[in-house]
Amino acid sequence: MTDDFRELFELMNRWRHLPKYKFEGNLQPFFGLFLKDLMKCSLGIDICETVIPEFPLPQEDSHNYSNNIDYLALDSCKRIAYLVELKTDMNSIDDGQMERYLKVARTYGFYSLVEVVVSLAQASGQHHKYIHLLHQLDALGFLKLEEKLYTKQQYPHQKRETWGTVLKLTPLTAAKKVEKMEVVYIQPKKATKPTKNGFHCVDFADAAECLEKYGGLRPLFAEHLRHWIEEAGYESPKNF
Repeated sequence: MTDDFRELFELMNRWRHLPKYKFEGNLQPFFGLFLKDLMKCSLGIDICETVIPEFPLPQEDSHNYSNNIDYLALDSCKRIAYLVELKTDMNSIDDGQMERYLKVARTYGFYSLVEVVVSLAQASGQHHKYIHLLHQLDALGFLKLEEKLYTKQQYPHQKRETWGTVLKLTPLTAAKKVEKMEVVYIQPKKATKPTKNGFHCVDFADAAECLEKYGGLRPLFAEHLRHWIEEAGYESPKNF
């Protein structure tokens, strides 16, 4: 199994140098898998087991449309929400964008962000997928889904106009106890500018140093993380 993953990571390492390869997206599950270890080891933060990828944040001018954060993580006391962004290219880091996202998140407050997710679920044509997102929020204790929403067979072909009633959910008071929201960057190199208030950074070298202390797939991933610090395209090409 380890050899299979080594082959996979080496393939990704070759492919990441290609112009259109979506390296960041393909790494997202691995960082999601190891996020709890990275947050604890690099930042001293204990987070909940449930991490939500592609968490929707309302846009500044309308909560009917959203921007997605790579991961939403909650500290173990569920008092701080972390908006975690993965970057594999230092040139793609946009502090201004993250400042806007953080401003929106703090303006709404976490309870209202959960309300926005419910609204998006009601309006979406992909209710069956939003049910899974709502389940993640249920697992964190921020919603209570009705029993019928736990059964796959209940609403696979429900008419869209009836879903507003089915998904009429109110966040639990636990969502109001999330007092702070902060940003975490996972990026190839250390930040060149001082970290802003509410911004944290985990660079690939620190991540590798953390992960190689653990067992399983982590040391192998750490080994390749060190190769991915350098910008794509600057290694000599290799035969496929």
